[in-house]
Parts: sequence; structure tokens; C-alpha cells
Amino acid sequence: MGMYDSIVCKYPLPQPEDPKGYTASQLFQTKCFDCSLSTYEIGLNGQLYILQSEGYFKEEKNATSFLNLGEYVVTKRWVETLTNTCEITIYDYIHSKDTDFDYYIEYDISFYQGILDEVKLVKFEAWPNAERKQRDEEWKIKLKKRHEFVQTRRYKYLYSPYNKVLKRTTGGITKCLDSLSRAVNKLGINLSI
Repeated sequence: MGMYDSIVCKYPLPQPEDPKGYTASQLFQTKCFDCSLSTYEIGLNGQLYILQSEGYFKEEKNATSFLNLGEYVVTKRWVETLTNTCEITIYDYIHSKDTDFDYYIEYDISFYQGILDEVKLVKFEAWPNAERKQRDEEWKIKLKKRHEFVQTRRYKYLYSPYNKVLKRTTGGITKCLDSLSRAVNKLGINLSI
């Protein structure tokens, strides 16, 4: 899927003829800029902006996992006006909770010196979401049952220790086989003429 940039569009965009319950989005994605997870904005007047920020990374002293290494602290935010002459494609995919459809919408937008020049609705798709909603509900039920199971004594005193022993055992076997594989490879290199 790759990285992208976000676009907040405050400018009124053309709507599809048969929206099937779709209400206008304001947050879109695009891959037409530098794909650095930047946030751009199209103002009510059609002006193109980029939202900038400055800050520093604050490390977590007692980090216990990769996901808890620290946080980025923003010290300053500002908006820069852009003067690009370009064409971009913006799109949005919506899982709707309130309607009977999910949506995909795509626009082509032309800018002249940073001002919106032309907007075209390129694609609009709406499809029934009853099956997806049902799958989501089934998944929530499975997660709830799993959470309840993990809280039981059976899991805490039987399955959890078993899983730990199994992980250590398979991890040890994997390390041994990896070492053996490297040794055999090294031997093969040394014996080759």
C-alpha cells in the first residue's frame, strides 16, 4: 500500500448524482506529493496549504518494548501557503456505520499557482455493506470471547505457562538449527575449490 499524504479539503467538491447516503468527506489521501505522511489543506477559497510542525523526540527511559520507545513532542505548528501548479488525485474509502453502503470516491484537482483551478469527480462507487458489518460484529464477539478466556484461571495457570514453554522450546530449536545451518554453509565454503 505504501505511504501517502493527507488532504483536508474545506473547498466544496462536486457530489455524485446518486450518492446513496454518502455525505461529503473532508479528509482524503493522495500519492501525488512526496508521500511523507504530510498534511495538506485546500481552504474554502481554493488555496493549497501545507501544515508544518517542529518538535523533538522524547525517549522513554524504561522502555520495555519496541512500541514504547517514546513520543514525538510538537513544540510549534504553522501553515505555509503553496504556489504549486500541478494536478493531483485525491481519494477516500469509507466504511459507513450509518448507511447501508460503503464508499470509494476519487477526484482529480488542478491547481494554478496554488489556487484550485478545476475539480473533476473521477470515480464514485457504493456497495452494500451488510456482509462487512456482520463480519465486524462476528469479529467483535470473537475478540470478546478471547478476552474473557484469557481472564480465566484455566488460561492463567494452564495455557499461559504451556505457551511460554512451547515458545522457549521452539525458539531454542530454531537457534540450534540456524547455527547448524551456518556451520554447514561455512564448511561448504571452506571445502569448495
